Amino acid sequence: MTAETHQHLSVSLNGVDNVGKTKQLAWLHRGMPDAHLVGTVDAWDSRWREVAAGDFAHWWFVGSTTAEHVGLMLGSHVARRDASGPLALEDRGLPMLRATCAATAALKDG
Repeated sequence: MTAETHQHLSVSLNGVDNVGKTKQLAWLHRGMPDAHLVGTVDAWDSRWREVAAGDFAHWWFVGSTTAEHVGLMLGSHVARRDASGPLALEDRGLPMLRATCAATAALKDG
């Protein structure tokens, strides 16, 4: 790797809610203090607070367009990745976010 090359790596834990992803990443971080514990994507865009303040499920599946939904999900991931260091510890990574967007779009758009 040259000085001009900036390779960014991510370790992401993916899965359903409340299975311990965040806790496992915190434990991993204790052994890797130089890694950046970046958490979930909703911490990386203030629009998540607005969405969560209302009927979140309605916005997710009905109120938002697919473009809005995907834009918020993936835009938040990009912001999270851009703000982290060379090694990011992510609660749900890009593969999971893409799968979530695809599944949501399939439901929303038939």
